[in-house]
Amino acid sequence: MAKISNTSAYPNISNLDAADYLILTDAENSLLTKSCTIGTLQSFIASGGISLTTTGSSGSSTLIDGVLNIPEYTAGDVNSINTLTGSVVITASGGLTITETGASTMNISGTGAGNFVSLSVNGNSSAATLISGVLNIPQYQRAIAVSTGGSGAASLIGANLNIPYDPVTLSTNGNSGLATLTGTSLNIPQYQRAITVSTNNFGAATLTGANLNIPYNPVTLSTNGTTGGATLSASNNLNIPVYQSNLTLATSTTSGAASISGGTLTIPNYGNNAGGPVLAVFRLSISGTTLSGSAFVNNFSGSWVFTRSSAGNYVATNSSASMTEGYIMCLVNNPNVTASPNGAGGGTYPEQTIAERKTSTEIKIINFDLSTAGIGVKKDFGASDVWVEVRSYPL
Repeated sequence: MAKISNTSAYPNISNLDAADYLILTDAENSLLTKSCTIGTLQSFIASGGISLTTTGSSGSSTLIDGVLNIPEYTAGDVNSINTLTGSVVITASGGLTITETGASTMNISGTGAGNFVSLSVNGNSSAATLISGVLNIPQYQRAIAVSTGGSGAASLIGANLNIPYDPVTLSTNGNSGLATLTGTSLNIPQYQRAITVSTNNFGAATLTGANLNIPYNPVTLSTNGTTGGATLSASNNLNIPVYQSNLTLATSTTSGAASISGGTLTIPNYGNNAGGPVLAVFRLSISGTTLSGSAFVNNFSGSWVFTRSSAGNYVATNSSASMTEGYIMCLVNNPNVTASPNGAGGGTYPEQTIAERKTSTEIKIINFDLSTAGIGVKKDFGASDVWVEVRSYPL
């Protein structure tokens, strides 16, 4: 609040009116600051509300609680009146009577003093004065103490202005509805603005106001080439090379998972009974003393080599297979025949061929002559091919 003397905040009144207001301190009501009209104040004074005293012999005249005190100045004491010095002419007016009582003394009577001529509000401090019928009441501004205790509405008691301050807690519950203040809890919902989505043009996505635009451009797909990275051209063509379009198939293993390395796809040769025994089928033939052999079927991990050590003695050796004793079975199909043995009667009989495990990597094959002339003697195969099947059962 600006000071009452601040004429920028409170401009002076050019023409006073009985309805104009004054700010006063109510002495009978805890010194509360109140207001009254000039007309009310004028009626109060006119009714004899001001009395005159002459207490003291020095100091300024005062008007306190309707009592105008003008000290009885002595000749030696009066040097000036209202800052006037030298020869001062005092004229009685406004109901005051001035009587000269001596060479240097005068008497000012207050009879009818309530009939003042005019009212002024100059200054903002010191006592009110009544001079030449002009009652001046300064525009007092009472100092106000401000506090922020308690709760509820603000209050003004005497010169104490209390504006309660309650800390406010903030919450953001909900996403719609009005914000609310309950007690000291302010809740502002987390509003979510509706967003419209468009897919126009090209380039980066944009958000303008509540409009989200995510560009969409149709992409064409091509599969040119077999190597290199995929590419997306400026014309929105996505090219993904046909990787591994020319795969090389390998069946060099007999167990484990299939795998691809580079352009080679390896699928183990599990045989017809995947999970059953590992198979190998040999096709053997003899020309003179030379043995020819091949692995017609090979599900073992390594390759096979066939050798003849002597007539009827043959060995099939694997480069890496591990054949466990007791888990190997060999089957032989030898269509070659010999003459009947002694005492067996006429006709022909098949050659006797045996195949068995020799070591963890070798299969021994032995062929015998059953004729009368050579019974129990080892001999090479006849002219027809001999088939040997080797089975390695899982442990």
